[in-house]
Amino acid sequence: MVLFGCGKSGPYISVGPGSSDFRTVLAGTYAINRTSPQDITISGGRSRIADIVVECNTDGRFIIAKRQGLRRRSPNDPKDTFEEPDPNLFDYWILDTVSEILVGPLSLDEFKTKRTELGIQTSLELKDVESFNKWKKVPNKISERTS
Repeated sequence: MVLFGCGKSGPYISVGPGSSDFRTVLAGTYAINRTSPQDITISGGRSRIADIVVECNTDGRFIIAKRQGLRRRSPNDPKDTFEEPDPNLFDYWILDTVSEILVGPLSLDEFKTKRTELGIQTSLELKDVESFNKWKKVPNKISERTS
């Protein structure tokens, strides 16, 4: 969406939100917030799971999340500090939305162990964050997926 207007200081243009941006409540006051491909967080109370959340799910109390790490695009160029997703760097998080205790970053093995300790059902699987975008059309027929 692009908004045009005129204020006291003259005309202005405002851009956003993008067509892929969304906010979806997961549990309690906590929501997944996607404001760009590299700005996907879970927040809403005292705790926050920072960028880039790529998968998550909730049972209504616990939020589980997988986060992709970042790396410098040009590590040998001190002038280029831009960071991009690292395809080999992931960590895991567990947020108790009742006590607002956040556990992480965890390795995959630590994550599995902590889930068991907290009594989080193994049937609660991590899902791609895009599946939480209620505005996105999800194909329901094989023919729609291939066209």
